[in-house]
Amino acid sequence: MLLAGILGVVVSSGSGIFGKKAESKVRTPAPKPTEIADGLGTTILPTYRVVAAFGAPNGGPRLGILGVGTPTEAADHLMDEIVPSYTGGKPVLPALELIATIAHRTPQESGTYSTRYSAEQIEGYLTAARANKGILVLDIQPGSSPWMDEVRAFSGWLKNPDVSLALDPEWSMKPGQIPGTVIGEITASEINEVSAYLQRIVKQEKLPQKLLIVHQFKDYQLIDQSQIVDREGVKVVLNVDGFGTIEQKQAAYAALTRPSRGKQFPMGFKLFYEEDNDPKLGARIMSPYDVMALNPQPDIIVYE
Repeated sequence: MLLAGILGVVVSSGSGIFGKKAESKVRTPAPKPTEIADGLGTTILPTYRVVAAFGAPNGGPRLGILGVGTPTEAADHLMDEIVPSYTGGKPVLPALELIATIAHRTPQESGTYSTRYSAEQIEGYLTAARANKGILVLDIQPGSSPWMDEVRAFSGWLKNPDVSLALDPEWSMKPGQIPGTVIGEITASEINEVSAYLQRIVKQEKLPQKLLIVHQFKDYQLIDQSQIVDREGVKVVLNVDGFGTIEQKQAAYAALTRPSRGKQFPMGFKLFYEEDNDPKLGARIMSPYDVMALNPQPDIIVYE
């Protein structure tokens, strides 16, 4: 059920907004480098609860909130319609989680099953995040590209104090696999390589803490979570993805946070405006009250 519903995330390259893979370059001047944003300090977690809008540029509603309208309109929706529901307790840090590398069903000019969005497109969302004293999270759907090839491609952006990273292993394909036909996986070793790279950037640039969000909704997508290394300056967050009824989503969250999985990490939780409201499944999107009733309470809440 989950896989069938998420096939809409994979889009073709014929829309004209994709091109060959190229290095993304930072054009927007960075804010004060010692803080997340002016006056917000240097630590994201556990200081804040991150509330994010997710999606890809110009992709329509099937690609999340960020797929509809301009970056400013997406940020306005986040700030006006979502963030106010979570303002009790911890202070809220708004975020735009942008698919920066997106998977495709067919191989691209780069030879992989993915393409990167342009610097101009990414810049628009970083500007919108900064206008609201929030952060930008670059989400990677690698297709058949190695994780580190994609991470390094965004190194210029990651040198900013308000840009973090997310890995979406559902779209990480082994040789011969096609995105959307199988559910991809990730290992602790791959996560550790990425976190070590982020830590070097944090130290070299004297940056505040960065998030490294890892999406998953099946046990087998990350079977060795206890081997993930803690690194100063980088906070790994395991984000429970996948849609369904409230009971299904609660069960998935419970399964992926159970003590038997080993070492525990800050948790995220994702909600889908369309799929979680599917009347055919008898589903409705979970309310903020429902989300905050989860145990443990999620540190990051993402709306697609």
